[in-house]
Amino acid sequence: MSRGKTEGSFDYKQKIELKRHEGEFDLKWVATNKDYEVEADWAPKDLNDGIATNLVAGLKMTPKADTMEWSANAEVHTGGFDMGPVKPHVGLIFNTNHKSEHEVTINENLVYEKDINVASSTVINVNDKSIDSA
Repeated sequence: MSRGKTEGSFDYKQKIELKRHEGEFDLKWVATNKDYEVEADWAPKDLNDGIATNLVAGLKMTPKADTMEWSANAEVHTGGFDMGPVKPHVGLIFNTNHKSEHEVTINENLVYEKDINVASSTVINVNDKSIDSA
């Protein structure tokens, strides 16, 4: 409960958060009085032999009076294996929402002898078939 926008009123807010770690999976569910969010993180043992690989999926829903707004994402992150003095890290992120707006983010980071990082990130707007940022 918190102070409302007008004098002498109160707003009621609540948040329920559940987390579960089950083997290779991390699951998270969050519900508030405004929206609902689910996220699953999978680090398969078969893909994590000398490298770090994570697969992530998420969904957020916000009910409105006339529609259900939502956004979803899927991610793949891998890296950390040795290529001589360099350790590469690569990520690929897909985002979409109820407005049919789709984007892909590609990021990479090359770590040289734990001291020097060379990184880049590119965001591609799938609808416009253009690069939003690089």
